[in-house]
Amino acid sequence: MERILWSGLPNELVSHIFAKLMFELYAILDTAEIDLIGMKDSLIAEIERFYKIQAFLDGTENIDRSKDKKEYDLRKYAKTIFEEGRIDERRQILKNLKGRLILKNKKIYIDKLPEGTQVRDHVNIFSYNKSMEMPNVKEGDIIKIGDHFCAPKAQVVRIYITEEKNSGLCGDVEVVYWQNKLKGIKEDVIWSGENWEFKTKGPSGSYVDIDHYDPRLKN
Repeated sequence: MERILWSGLPNELVSHIFAKLMFELYAILDTAEIDLIGMKDSLIAEIERFYKIQAFLDGTENIDRSKDKKEYDLRKYAKTIFEEGRIDERRQILKNLKGRLILKNKKIYIDKLPEGTQVRDHVNIFSYNKSMEMPNVKEGDIIKIGDHFCAPKAQVVRIYITEEKNSGLCGDVEVVYWQNKLKGIKEDVIWSGENWEFKTKGPSGSYVDIDHYDPRLKN
């Protein structure tokens, strides 16, 4: 049975509760079974790549690390992403935790469930607000990027499947928009829970001919 945690609560109290939950979630990465950490294989690949690059720059051999060191690196890297990463990177860590996050006695636990069983009478901490789910968009739809008055309009040209999004290499959807009324750009965006945002802060899109897309983008 899932319950809404803070429906109708003042924004200040919601922010306080959310901050405490984030602290608890951060701590989980220190204690969770290593196989439960979200995106484990992807994170390990990035860590190994870092060590290879570091060895190349130092002019040394890439020495194999102990099992304990590899586990420490994985937890540390996951925590670094969760603490300092982009919103989509944090979300990927949480979405791919291989267990159910449950709230009990003001503490968050990660519970690895046996096949075919369910956790009942616990709170699913991410079910508090239905509106946070990504809107049901389809290719060709026009959306707004950001929440400000002059937020650019964009046309959805591709919707990524779950496996692609879980890789952390792409956003939720790919869009085309008219950048500064000068050029057409194709770029990935993510749903933040409140509005659409660009996946990366800096330039990362590719140029396209805006005239091949919906004319409303220029209005």
